[in-house]
Amino acid sequence: MADAAAADGKVAGGVGAAKGARWVALTLCALTMFVEGYDAQLMGYVVPGIARDWGVPPSALTPAIAAGLIGMALGAFFIAPLADTYGRRKLVLYSVIVFALLTVATPFAQTLPMLIVLRLLTGLDRKSTRLNSSHVSESR
Repeated sequence: MADAAAADGKVAGGVGAAKGARWVALTLCALTMFVEGYDAQLMGYVVPGIARDWGVPPSALTPAIAAGLIGMALGAFFIAPLADTYGRRKLVLYSVIVFALLTVATPFAQTLPMLIVLRLLTGLDRKSTRLNSSHVSESR
């Protein structure tokens, strides 16, 4: 009887566990996409405050905003395709971890060059996370 239940996938690690893991993956992908969109919009909101704190005109922060956009373009072309080689789920996992670390590190930037580098790297990873999360959440 236990063998029949295992064959039907109704024991631990079977269909129920796979379905639960799918919902967890879907939820994490949705949260990643939400945070990605929030992160992209937030920079425009915080520029006046950063400029005031650093004593520079807001236009001096244009390279930091542009670096995020350039990073997203480069990430879409160079990092997202790595999913074909290493697997989308693995790339999404690593991308989410790196994206989280870079996003947390960005507010601690003390100089404009440091902010530019962090925004560029965050943009690189953000776009690869977004593109591959979309695919992972749709796959079965």
